Amino acid sequence: MPCLNGGECIEMVNGYTCQCVAGYTGVICETDIDECASAPCQNGGVCTDTINGYICACVPGFTGSNCETNIDECASDPCLNGGICVDGVNGFVCQCPPNYSGTYCEISLDACRSMPCQNGATCVNVGADYVCECVPGYAGQNCEIDINECASLPCQNGGLCIDGIAGYTCQCRLGYIGVNCEEVGFCDLEGMWYNECNDQVTITKTSTGMMLGDYMTYNERALGYAAPTVVVGYASNNYDFPSFGFTVVRDNGQSTTSWTGQCHLCDGEEVLYTTWINTNMVSTCQDIKKSNMVGQDKWTRYEQSIAPQPDA
Repeated sequence: MPCLNGGECIEMVNGYTCQCVAGYTGVICETDIDECASAPCQNGGVCTDTINGYICACVPGFTGSNCETNIDECASDPCLNGGICVDGVNGFVCQCPPNYSGTYCEISLDACRSMPCQNGATCVNVGADYVCECVPGYAGQNCEIDINECASLPCQNGGLCIDGIAGYTCQCRLGYIGVNCEEVGFCDLEGMWYNECNDQVTITKTSTGMMLGDYMTYNERALGYAAPTVVVGYASNNYDFPSFGFTVVRDNGQSTTSWTGQCHLCDGEEVLYTTWINTNMVSTCQDIKKSNMVGQDKWTRYEQSIAPQPDA
């Protein structure tokens, strides 16, 4: 059996011939045919000869029996945030849109895009990070903290501090005034006052600082009469016992009543003690007659008694 490698021996006159199996050649099939001789492996693939064939070992990035196919690394859509994937050999490159960077466009260069800053703060991009510029009254990385302006205890003399935005308000105890309740003082004339007869004075302060108001007797209030105007003015700035005065003019100037007095604290309440003088004038064109009446009043913030009902 002269034929090798499975070759079939065919007898002939004065000799024989070998019919080789696939992959072998030679007189007696002694030679393994080298299928790698034709260099079938592409793109740098390494060819390994086998019996009647070959195997290509592809370099990274290629596939196929002859390494003829470039693997598409973009097939998995690796680029984020709208990045465009450009396939390469054994890799890819992401072309990132503005304000993004990184291998996968995963890094936002516009950190302010998500609007992290709170309470009206301004967001400033700093590289891939951000900084919040807080408006007055706020603090914290994202300006999320309302600064407590009451923390420094600004209100004096037992005043109650109420925190606000970039500020505070002091509610002063009776007997103290000022932004921080730092001054001794009381008796803000604004508001309603009632005397023992439940006559009523309502005093307001104008935008120019003038004190004006209305005065009505109990009967006038009950009957719904219009109130004459009251002009009020402080006579002194004595914080211990502020002096003041106010005047009511009636009947086109024919009747004038003026009150003067002081404000006192009585059992923790503001009380106005006043002396009044009423002047009635009657003009006959020849002479002017005057009649005066004098009295005292005690004014409080509340009605002091049940006054008699007015005549209908």
